[in-house]
Amino acid sequence: MRNVMKKIVLTMAALALLEDLANGAIQRKRLFRERDDLLANDDTWLISRFHFPRQLRPALERNTARSQGLSVPTQVLTTLGFLATGAFQRELADWSGVCQSTLSRAMPAVWDGIIRMSSRYIKFPYNAVEQADIKGQFAARAGFPNVIGAIDCTHIAIKAPSQN
Repeated sequence: MRNVMKKIVLTMAALALLEDLANGAIQRKRLFRERDDLLANDDTWLISRFHFPRQLRPALERNTARSQGLSVPTQVLTTLGFLATGAFQRELADWSGVCQSTLSRAMPAVWDGIIRMSSRYIKFPYNAVEQADIKGQFAARAGFPNVIGAIDCTHIAIKAPSQN
């Protein structure tokens, strides 16, 4: 009789534990991976890996209710690594010590920050006088006619237009 009661009590305790787990009453301890400070590297390393210097921080800083929020340098450099190399998000997230879904959620904010800052760094000659001046400079310097702009050593595949 005593063994039967013991089994009933243990079974009831196990069922109560499973119910608590199912209802979220018992939470498992969260583990946070150590993240490297990517900005601890020099500018040459940053530009060679991410094609971008360090000045994006103010555009991305925001308050968070999380105790382990993703730092601005990690957001920026991981997103820029994705854009610069074309690697998979999961690979870059692993490299940065975050999960892929976290990186995926952080990327749009980085893109928006880059877009907001782009007018400071990207200039396009919109009027004919500026375009003619730049064309003359390119032709004089490199013998390359009809060029009105260049992109920082980045090769971009351009599909030839069907006409003109």
